Amino acid sequence: MLTILAAAATGLATSPKLVDIVRAACQQLGISSSGLKLPAALQACNEAMGIEGSGPLLAQANELATQLGLSVDTASAPLGALPAPPPPPPQPLPRRSGPPMPKMVVFDLDFTLWRPELYQLSSGPPFKASSDGCVLTKRGERMELFPAARKALAELADAGVPVAIASRASEVAWAAEIMRLMAVDERRTMAEVIGDAPVVVQGGSKVKHLKHIAHLSGVPLDDMLFFDNERSNIMEVEKIGPTCMYCPRGMTEDVFRDGVRLHVANRPVKSPSETARRGGRRGAVGDNGVDESRRAKGSKKGGGRNARRQ
Repeated sequence: MLTILAAAATGLATSPKLVDIVRAACQQLGISSSGLKLPAALQACNEAMGIEGSGPLLAQANELATQLGLSVDTASAPLGALPAPPPPPPQPLPRRSGPPMPKMVVFDLDFTLWRPELYQLSSGPPFKASSDGCVLTKRGERMELFPAARKALAELADAGVPVAIASRASEVAWAAEIMRLMAVDERRTMAEVIGDAPVVVQGGSKVKHLKHIAHLSGVPLDDMLFFDNERSNIMEVEKIGPTCMYCPRGMTEDVFRDGVRLHVANRPVKSPSETARRGGRRGAVGDNGVDESRRAKGSKKGGGRNARRQ
């Protein structure tokens, strides 16, 4: 319990409200108030919150309550009735033993992980999360993850594999907000799965995107698995080392499994001569299991309906 100085000793009036607020703040912040006098306990709470306390103690306590979201009723409740502090955000699980996985998986956004493409929306923010884990625009348009994308993101997060983003989406702020709201499962959003991994949403070549991600993350390009719905991006990026998977109809479970399998099969190949003999890391398997990179050689770069984005 807080040791409260008598008003005669401090020259200050100590109100029950002041004591209740400081006691509740100490409990929420995990500060032991045992043996602390009221001013010292209040100062410890202010320091924990980065508040420069000055002026009357009650005014400081009120400011502290505002910062912590403590109501008068909550602060006045008995200690046993105070709500427990919110649980910490879920942390990525350490990579468990099991089948080999890429050191990093990099996804395009528009029509690779989610649909529709951002440029197809007729309205934007304010966005809000829907009850089924999707995101709604101002006019109620739905942004949703492909079912296989949701499953892949959850599996990678559970395996401790970093997930990065390489996108040419035109609305950078929209993309960031949608990732913050879009649910992967009951416990995590896209932003929580990505965590501190690089998110590169800007114009320009995907080659530059991937090189920037390698620089920021320290993960070599050869250890990355890259998914994109534009064949021209696949053809360019595969030349610099990552295993590349073409997903023209968005993420499917077959494409994801084929990508992981192909990456793991090619990972021991390091020397350029050996890479050439074994076909390299360029196997981009399409939805039908065909090596799309071979077919892509004769196609026009940048073609297709998705050439405006991604």
